[in-house]
Amino acid sequence: MARILLAEDYDDLRDMITELLKQQEHVVEPFDNGLDAQQTLKTKEFDLVICDWDLPQVLGVDIIREYRAGGGKSPVLLISGKKALSDKELGFEAGADDYLTKPFHPKELTARVKALLRRAELLTPKSFEPGILEAGTLFADRYEIISLLGRGSSGIIYKSNHIFLNRTVALKVLHPQLISESESVARFKREAQAVSCLSHPNIVAVYDFGITTGGLPYLVMDFADGETLAQRISSQNHLPLEQALPIFMQACAALAHSHERGVIHRDVKPGNMVLIKDSDGKDQLKVVDFGIAKVSRGGAAMQVTQNGDILGSPLYMSPEQCMGQELDARTDIYSFGCVMHMALLGREPFVGDNVLDTMYRRTVEDVRRFAAVRGDIDLPQAIEAIVLKALQRERNNRYQSMLDLHADLEKLSFAIR
Repeated sequence: MARILLAEDYDDLRDMITELLKQQEHVVEPFDNGLDAQQTLKTKEFDLVICDWDLPQVLGVDIIREYRAGGGKSPVLLISGKKALSDKELGFEAGADDYLTKPFHPKELTARVKALLRRAELLTPKSFEPGILEAGTLFADRYEIISLLGRGSSGIIYKSNHIFLNRTVALKVLHPQLISESESVARFKREAQAVSCLSHPNIVAVYDFGITTGGLPYLVMDFADGETLAQRISSQNHLPLEQALPIFMQACAALAHSHERGVIHRDVKPGNMVLIKDSDGKDQLKVVDFGIAKVSRGGAAMQVTQNGDILGSPLYMSPEQCMGQELDARTDIYSFGCVMHMALLGREPFVGDNVLDTMYRRTVEDVRRFAAVRGDIDLPQAIEAIVLKALQRERNNRYQSMLDLHADLEKLSFAIR
């Protein structure tokens, strides 16, 4: 994960680049003018700077020149519609490390970003990774770090041991560099609040939440020692219906419980579903990561993100989520329809040329029939009907509750026994 400053005044391009980089689990701070970007570079450290040449108020090339003159050492990618060799020379002389000419393919952008970050990492001597707790570290006076489990755009997750209870837990800690960002802290606290009101065998349980004396929020959860549904699908190409149905019904039950308590997940995807083995050796599903959940109390939603922010995973977002509209529980039903589609066919329902194209397609196109996607997989018409109903673009045409969806899956489960 890298912290990236992005300065681009063209709204659609800025949004596309921002979403693209977030999908790579980077933290992006976007600006639509040169002055704000210039001032921010004077007060904050970034791992990478992406800057358009023709910015209002202050030109990108002048921002770069001043940044280098002030001792700024992070790599800089200059993007521009200027194609002349003399312009490229001017950009490199100002201090750019790379130059990307518009229009460009999103894959070229991500490849250049990876290359610049990799080069910077190789050139920076490190005895340890900043912000990562080493094994054996005692955190918050009672959690001993065992190993690093993973990291995302907001938090780092460790396998840990509660030294007083001798219990293995998952410890999620906010990235230290995000402590100063009030929205990131608020979103982290909201995850704790959302999950703490839930108690269900198919939802990861929260045992503790706190803030260290240094101001670092943390969340302590069940340690789900298994594989994600995404990993299972990847290893098997697709899941047979007999294997998938019990998993689907458990997920429905978990999300129905969440919705009944006013919690909308908003990021339902295979990567947020963990499969562990129960005492009988059967798959038990755990829904995890309520980090962007929306919590309703008495009909009023507590919205922590700024208006217009689009949160979620584009391959699994509902049409209304893609368009930034007000969301209700039916957005999770659509996303879960995408999960079922992916599990049964090994394909997402919509995949565009880039993030924006993917989001746009699901707002205007209908889902293709199963045979058109995977003619080599023979599935009952009943499961296709269930998935297609969950994936209706118009939310009023979908299942209206997870309980209704669960009921149809249960009927099918009995029918194929």
